[in-house]
Amino acid sequence: QSVYDITVGFKKTGAEPTLISILKGRTCQAEMFIRRFPISEIPTDTEGSSNWIHELYREKDKIYDYFVQHNTFEGNGLPRIEIPRNYYDLLIQLGWTIIIGIPSIIYFFQFLWTSSLLAQVIFVIIICIATIGVRTMIAITETERGSHYGEINKED
Repeated sequence: QSVYDITVGFKKTGAEPTLISILKGRTCQAEMFIRRFPISEIPTDTEGSSNWIHELYREKDKIYDYFVQHNTFEGNGLPRIEIPRNYYDLLIQLGWTIIIGIPSIIYFFQFLWTSSLLAQVIFVIIICIATIGVRTMIAITETERGSHYGEINKED
């Protein structure tokens, strides 16, 4: 049994990590810094665990600051591990797209062709609500609207 500490940093060379970037097919480049702490090494008393987690987050801040400055986690003395691409994932995605996508398009056109005007209006309203929901999710993922916790205000 262990606790995993994971820090994700998005490289400046890729697109911003937003939902709109993903929907447009832009490549977001990221690195992960992963550490494993056995449960036996974590203090069980309140004071000890509080100090441990406080120190952990202090280390995480240093690690992420290094990433922001150097655009990599590599300088922390740990080996870099590349995960090879798995083309089976692409085949699975294509399979599900064919199995679900093509029948969905056929049913969609059958619905539009055979349904009443009221059903078509209700369908358009549902599509509009879904579009507004997706736009709201996109707005939430924009980093400019995110938390500013921990930022240091520089006053001139």
